[in-house]
Amino acid sequence: MAAKIDELLKKLNKKAKAEDSLITNLINKMDFNIDPDYLDFLKSYDGAEGFVGEDSYILFWSVQEIINLNPYYEEDVDDGYSKGFFFFGSNGSDTGYGIRKSDGAFIEVPFIDMSEEDTTELGKNFAEFLEYLATGNLKEDIG
Repeated sequence: MAAKIDELLKKLNKKAKAEDSLITNLINKMDFNIDPDYLDFLKSYDGAEGFVGEDSYILFWSVQEIINLNPYYEEDVDDGYSKGFFFFGSNGSDTGYGIRKSDGAFIEVPFIDMSEEDTTELGKNFAEFLEYLATGNLKEDIG
C-alpha cells in the first residue's frame, strides 16, 4: 500500500491477516476490476475499525463477512440494485461503504431504502475514499 494510505489508516484497529484461502475465494468471486490498493489492504488485514479523521468512523468487514454480505440484498428487496455494488463495510450504523462495480468508484449509500438517488461517490480509488473520510472533501478532477 502507498505511504499515504498507511498514514490515513494509522488510527484504525486492524485485525490480523485473513487466511490465504479466504482471500483467494473472495478474489474469485469478484466480477469487476478492484483497486490494487484496496486489494493490498484486504490481503494485509482481516477487517479494521476506527476513526479516519475526526468525524468519520469506519468498520471494514472481515473477508468472510464480505463474502457473506455480497450481494447485500436479495433481488426482490431492492430490484437487484445492490448487485451493482461490492460492499466492504459501514460507518457502524446505517450507512454502507462499497465499490460501484461499473466504474470502480468508492461510494456510500444508506442500507435502509437503498437507491441510486441516495448513492454518494466518495472517491475514484481507495486513497481518495480514505482522504474523503479524513477531510470531508472530495478531490476535484483536474482536466
